[in-house]
Amino acid sequence: MKHKKFIKKHKGDLALGKRTIKQKFILMLLVCATMANALVAIVMISTSLFLPSVSEFQSLSGAESTVFFDSQGEVLYNVNQDEERENVKSEDIPSLVKLAAIAIEDDRFYKHNGFDIGGIFKAFLSELGVGPRRGGSTITQQFIKNAVLSNERTYTRKLKELILAVKLERYATKDQIITMYLNRFDWVNNAVGIKSASKIYFNKEPKSLNISESAMLVGMLKNPALYNPNRRLDQTTNRRNVVLNQMEKYNFISKEKRDSLKSQKIKLNFRKESHNQGLAPYFRE
Repeated sequence: MKHKKFIKKHKGDLALGKRTIKQKFILMLLVCATMANALVAIVMISTSLFLPSVSEFQSLSGAESTVFFDSQGEVLYNVNQDEERENVKSEDIPSLVKLAAIAIEDDRFYKHNGFDIGGIFKAFLSELGVGPRRGGSTITQQFIKNAVLSNERTYTRKLKELILAVKLERYATKDQIITMYLNRFDWVNNAVGIKSASKIYFNKEPKSLNISESAMLVGMLKNPALYNPNRRLDQTTNRRNVVLNQMEKYNFISKEKRDSLKSQKIKLNFRKESHNQGLAPYFRE
């Protein structure tokens, strides 16, 4: 009875104590969050002091191949060490190639500023087995990794990638970023850049690619060695179909068009050129 009287007498004080504990807990969370944000800011600032500049972003597309011409103006050969690359302008890349890349690699490309919190969260959930497997990197981050950094799987590299991606988005437009990304990507078989990939796999210019060809090349962005059509055509076809599904999902193509394209086989016109092939091979020794 005595303890009931005590509780009744001091009910207001006890309630005040509970509120005080709750308030202290909330205050502690706010302090921890503030300290964490400050720590992240300090790390980002200190790390950025040792990062390369991306303000001159035009050079990040990579060096183009050296082109040799004969006396009639015909191309004899182009060379850039072990890869063939020739950058193309945005207007020479079909819009469907860009849209397909966005649909499969970074569906929030036009909404984020270099990194996507939602994408990172979905990637984390996919690692736990929730939803389809996907990466958390945006197209901007992927480009930074290919152009400036390395493929090492470390938190330091990931932090640098994130910082540089945000910086790049301040200097370059979205169209410039995706154009550089497609000009820089290595499609294996010495095909570096969308123009070289178009020539080597289909023997045509990028602007002449059809939807199926575009979807195949975009599908290779995830893992060009795994989805190499010369070695794993069935897997490459399945991956192309995944891209077509995503293009239909975002209304880039109709359902009827998607179904029609998925029923078609991939038709390659493969043309891989080495230093001792083509015109005047003696000229290159």
